[in-house]
Amino acid sequence: MWKYVASAAVVIVSLTGARDVEAQRVNAPAVGTWRVDAQPVLRVSMNDTLDFSVLVGLSRLPDGGLVVASDMKNNIQFFDAAGRFIKSVGRMGKGPGEFEGVRAFMRFGDTLVLLDLQGGGHLFSLNGKYFRSEPTLPNTIRVHGYLRDGRRVAGSLDYSNAVVGDWRQATETLQLYRGAASAKLGAFLSLEVTREQNGRVRSHVYAPRNRVAVFSRGFCAGYSGSVSVTCHDAQGNRISTVTLSGARPVAVTKEDEEAYFTDIYDANPGEPKAKLDAQVSAARERVTFAKSMGVFGDLIAARDDKLWIGPPSSDDNRPFATNPVPASATSWRVYNLDGSLAALITLPAGFRLLEAGSDYAAGVAADEDGLEILTVYRVKK
Repeated sequence: MWKYVASAAVVIVSLTGARDVEAQRVNAPAVGTWRVDAQPVLRVSMNDTLDFSVLVGLSRLPDGGLVVASDMKNNIQFFDAAGRFIKSVGRMGKGPGEFEGVRAFMRFGDTLVLLDLQGGGHLFSLNGKYFRSEPTLPNTIRVHGYLRDGRRVAGSLDYSNAVVGDWRQATETLQLYRGAASAKLGAFLSLEVTREQNGRVRSHVYAPRNRVAVFSRGFCAGYSGSVSVTCHDAQGNRISTVTLSGARPVAVTKEDEEAYFTDIYDANPGEPKAKLDAQVSAARERVTFAKSMGVFGDLIAARDDKLWIGPPSSDDNRPFATNPVPASATSWRVYNLDGSLAALITLPAGFRLLEAGSDYAAGVAADEDGLEILTVYRVKK
């Protein structure tokens, strides 16, 4: 439940996990360390039939099963709690419950949403029954999530202040959509951009950006180059702030830069090397890398209304990589929506978190050959 606590304390935490200062309410519970089991409770591997190579989203179902979407399959796939494939829902087309390409996949309450490449939303029940489709939004608008009542929280970048040859910081304007009607929620700092002579705007690779987590009754948003995240109600009113004290930006390294170019080769294994060499050479002339990735990474709205904040990573902005997983373990901080720190948790190496619940962490891992594995870990508090 989304709770507003007038006496909420602002928690100040360093991204290294050290608690520098914490103003706590009297008798507030101590911050704990959550852990995950050494072995996952569920693993589903790719095979000749199942393809998760371009995973766009997943959700754990109440019975312990998984529902996932990949733009390689253009449908929604259901698995039981033992990882056995049950069925797929949806297909290519323009009719009810049909779509042409998959852009994103998410869940709110008991409803699954598949967003197609044209910007339309297709709503299904948790067992795959088609409900309805929603009006198409422009491709320049990104849907971040849905409130409990079905309204969409979506954002669009504003590059209007970018000038030729110099860098500027774009802003993201968040809107609340009911059908095609919208209301402004607020504007937030976002990507570093440069305008070229031809007028095209180039975003800086690995740059910090505005990140948004949508809950049942509101949202949290924060520019990852700063040390704070603000949480808001469904009208955009601020209700709390999480401040990360002592946080330091994570620099973009030469290894990060080279990974960007290596991904071009890896993403096009069937192309002639000479052609790819030319593409990489052109990219080296065109691409601008940010100096840092910021001070935090993903924001995830957990199913139990907790805010999970992850570390910054170059994996978040590798356009030619598919489902990159972190090579090392990742440290996350879990917050209550009043701004107080609930727990610290470390997730295993080779696992990328996509959804969290009160007692689980679900995402994608990779086997020794780099093939994707749907994975669920039990969280112990």
